[in-house]
Amino acid sequence: MSVSYGVEMFGLVAGVLSTIALIFTLLRFYLPSARMRELDTLMEETESLFHDAQEQGLLIDPAFVSKTRSRIASLRHNVFFLRNQVYSARTVRQQTMEMLKGLSLKIGFTCEDVKVVRATISSTSAEQRKKLEEQRQNIEEQGESQSVATLAGSSTSCEGHGEGALERAGTFSSDTTTLGGSLEEMHDRQGETVASKASAGWEQLPFAQVPVCC
Repeated sequence: MSVSYGVEMFGLVAGVLSTIALIFTLLRFYLPSARMRELDTLMEETESLFHDAQEQGLLIDPAFVSKTRSRIASLRHNVFFLRNQVYSARTVRQQTMEMLKGLSLKIGFTCEDVKVVRATISSTSAEQRKKLEEQRQNIEEQGESQSVATLAGSSTSCEGHGEGALERAGTFSSDTTTLGGSLEEMHDRQGETVASKASAGWEQLPFAQVPVCC
């Protein structure tokens, strides 16, 4: 009996200690100071995301930008008010009392609001980034098409110039042949004229008219 009783007591004590440790862990996680650190981190990430998206030109809707800026300003005011309440509770007992009054719950609701704003900024930026990427790809495709068309036109023009050059070369060759024939004909005519004139001059010479004695 004493052995079984000792085992039961040991199990009971271990269970109680485990429960106390679990409660202490949950209390530390849900204390206003711990929740406030999470809220501060979310707020910094959201503001940084908003400013980066504006600088990159991903938020082009003025109404959305104005609404988001107003929403962030309102959240910042709430965060400032909650932070003052958290800093007022300096001890664990005071923080526990504030948690029981609902301070941790208020901080949790504000965290959810910040997450919603952050998700909206992220989705809007991603959508605009996708549109810009599609526009860039379309511009590149149009540029490549224009380059191909320009190269094709240049090739056709070069072929046309080559054919024209060949035609002009053939015409020049034909003209050269014709000119050569004309020069030869003129040369023959001049030779015949010179020969006829020489014959006529020979007959007019005195010794050409002297009879030849047999």
